[in-house]
Amino acid sequence: MTEATVRRMMDKYGIPRRSNSDAHINYYRRTSGGQSIEETSRSTLESIEELLSSLQAVTPVNYDPPSRENLSIPIPLKCLEKNRKLDATVTLVLSDLHLGHENFLPDTFWSTISNLCRMLEAIQRFYNVKRANLVLNGDIVSGIGVYRGQEFENIVPRGHWQVFLAEVLLRKLLGKIEKHVKIHRMYLIKGTHETRENNYMLYLRKIFHPLSVYSSKSLILNIAEPIGKYNILFTHGRGRSSYYPVSYEQVRNIWKAVRQLDVPVEKVCVGHSHWLTPELDLEGVSVCVTGGFQKWEYTVPQRPCGMLLILYSEGEASIVPVRPNPDIEAREKNEPALEYKNMRYYAELLAEHMKNEPAN
Repeated sequence: MTEATVRRMMDKYGIPRRSNSDAHINYYRRTSGGQSIEETSRSTLESIEELLSSLQAVTPVNYDPPSRENLSIPIPLKCLEKNRKLDATVTLVLSDLHLGHENFLPDTFWSTISNLCRMLEAIQRFYNVKRANLVLNGDIVSGIGVYRGQEFENIVPRGHWQVFLAEVLLRKLLGKIEKHVKIHRMYLIKGTHETRENNYMLYLRKIFHPLSVYSSKSLILNIAEPIGKYNILFTHGRGRSSYYPVSYEQVRNIWKAVRQLDVPVEKVCVGHSHWLTPELDLEGVSVCVTGGFQKWEYTVPQRPCGMLLILYSEGEASIVPVRPNPDIEAREKNEPALEYKNMRYYAELLAEHMKNEPAN
């Protein structure tokens, strides 16, 4: 029987139709043993907290790992000679967390953020930071159905649950960063794990509106505004390379894009390869690459973790790699219980999300 026939018979015998919201409510009641949505949410939270308590007893985890010792920031001679602060802007670039996957590196990530905060604190001593931006350059969540067999690697199987993880983690991140600088805008760029059908960056834009701006596949941002002009092209990237930070496919795309743009671009910033590289010259085009926060299993060498801090002042931009504590990174990448550690961490984030979810 077709849908049109069913509708015609319902109209003939006066059977009322349900709205989408009524249908969802009946579905929840049917699948949850007659419980309401609020009761189902409470029972789900209790299940998560029960899992969390059991994992805590087995796997003690520290999410405030130590930072590096040898951190450095660029200091112009003008600051030292004249003993005065210069106006500056800061742009933070982060990508490839792959939240929801079994190989996310939580200690490595938070060690990197600890180092970032120390660097921002030092920057404030020498510069007047006029604006700070945060660029999320794709693949913040692991996604679903991106490649064959991914369902066996994702601890958190549903895309919107992964977005809940990202929401809580990004709020924690913003809280730490804004102790030192106020974020003006958060730019969201689509990665290879945000497909057209499941574009999770749009979910994050809705959550963090009006702070966030969705920039689709690429973004040309004047990182020097409001004190100057310095355009950088941000895009996630694509293609494969087992031995180079940028794939040949991406090199061709970069050359083609730069030559077709109507505005001058000083640098290009990509992610995707998980290969932290502050500066790479590609036939006259300066390219920088963010590192990922995921254990790399597809080739023997591990990709370097980290993010980029772009400091602009007096017409120049310095690309500063922000790396985690090397001991933390090495230990976590070799940790046999990393999957179970992430089970606990994701449970913590989801429990926090449900506790903070406003009641309808």
